[in-house]
Amino acid sequence: MNTPPLTRPASQCLDDHVCLHIRRQLASGRRRTYSDELLDFAITWRHWHGPSAEDIFVTFGLTRRAYYSRLSQVLDGPAASGLCSTMKANLLRRR
Repeated sequence: MNTPPLTRPASQCLDDHVCLHIRRQLASGRRRTYSDELLDFAITWRHWHGPSAEDIFVTFGLTRRAYYSRLSQVLDGPAASGLCSTMKANLLRRR
């Protein structure tokens, strides 16, 4: 089975599955962080227009505003390095 390359232009999103596969490959072998948890939560909820305020609070103990503020910071950091700019924009647009 062919695996997608680990590098591509940041603006090019092949599709959700490839983008997430690359993220998992980059994250494998290292300890999961709070940033990984926050990002995975956002990715999980992306098809339902983002999590509800209640889901955010129950999972992270954050208000919706604080969650999106932290998510924005995470998307600019190393935890999101495997995601294309399209996926990053889509995750922030869910507010």
